[in-house]
Amino acid sequence: MWHAFANHLEATVRRYDGYADAGKDAEFGKPGPLSRIEKPPFVAVKACMIRHIQQNGLRVNTKAQMMDRSSQMEVANKSLQHDPEENKAVPIDEEKVIPHLCAVGETAASMGWRRVHGRFGVCGIFGRIAGKNAAGEEPLSQVPSEQRGTDMGRAQGGPSWLRLDARLSD
Repeated sequence: MWHAFANHLEATVRRYDGYADAGKDAEFGKPGPLSRIEKPPFVAVKACMIRHIQQNGLRVNTKAQMMDRSSQMEVANKSLQHDPEENKAVPIDEEKVIPHLCAVGETAASMGWRRVHGRFGVCGIFGRIAGKNAAGEEPLSQVPSEQRGTDMGRAQGGPSWLRLDARLSD
């Protein structure tokens, strides 16, 4: 099966390179400038798009870090005090997160609703964001031993009330 896929891919790339040489994509009308596909590495992924989406995942920030529920509760409690000075919105990236815990795809809450066109792109983009941010964190092996076995936070999300309790252990 992959052999047939590879042959089809090669023909597709040749056809696209012809469009690039002509300066016009006759198949899809992609606006220019068009560039030939010449410089490796080349990566091909055989994927099947499906129309499925879960929008009730656990809450994450723009870095794909899992948000700590206690931070959300503090914001909710302040809003109940009806004090305009105490009731200021906190940017999501300044809220408390659960250290060393990221979520992407259907585990993470949706970035909006009425998006039933599939989540393949969002999974890939946030997977990359999560990977880059996780790579920049201190390794778990360097977390002080007194923090091991401690409660790291709780995450919650969606009307279905998913809940996650996170503990750091060896």
